[in-house]
Amino acid sequence: MPVLAQASLHSSVEALDNFSAVVDQAASAQLEKALRRARIEAVRSARARRAAQQPEARRAPGNPDSASMPIVNSASATEPAAAPPFAQPASRMATTVRWSLPALERRRNRVLVWMAIGLAALLLALQVVRQERDAIVAQHPSWQPVLQALCRVTGCELAALRRIGDITIDGAAFARDKVGEGYRLGFTLRNGAAVPLAMPSVELSLLDTQERTVVRRVLAPAEFGAPAVLAARSERSASLPLVLTGPEAAALPPVAGYRLVAFYP
Repeated sequence: MPVLAQASLHSSVEALDNFSAVVDQAASAQLEKALRRARIEAVRSARARRAAQQPEARRAPGNPDSASMPIVNSASATEPAAAPPFAQPASRMATTVRWSLPALERRRNRVLVWMAIGLAALLLALQVVRQERDAIVAQHPSWQPVLQALCRVTGCELAALRRIGDITIDGAAFARDKVGEGYRLGFTLRNGAAVPLAMPSVELSLLDTQERTVVRRVLAPAEFGAPAVLAARSERSASLPLVLTGPEAAALPPVAGYRLVAFYP
């Protein structure tokens, strides 16, 4: 019967739709319950983590319920209150100390380096002054007491400045003396510098006809009557007799010339 079959099929489809709706409602309810339980577990886990991060509350003596009392925090849950400096963790204090010590060490090292540089510069200046003491005294006579004190400490001596390049020999003459068998030597020492210089010694060399030295003699300032210092821009003349004596003098070849040189021994 076609009409009955169609009605039966329609009722079966309607029943199936009703059953699907019931199943969907049940599944939605179960899903909502599962989501609600998951949210509850997440909230509980977050609370447990926050509680573990906070310092443990001290229990009051004689109060068994103090452990269960809630911890009152004046700051918000998301931003904890800053602890005072004396209550900071030891690790933070150690970090501050570690940062402070290198700064102090660097400052101390800079001070030591500058002190070493200053000491080295002072020692170098003293060494230069000690080495050039004679020239300093010649140019600045008022410094002589200071340099004398320096020499007493360092073991040096002050003397007239020696600068042989500024001393020349003028008007030198060597000839037989008019009386006797001796010779006479005459010369003039001239100081061309603007400072006093030490009086040099004089070396006399007698030459033969082939300009070979046959006699050499050194004359100190005291031997030709000169002072120890030759004043600035001044000259000193000397004239003294020389005699060749002894058995070796008789065997000397004829003297044909001479050479006169000023030097510092």
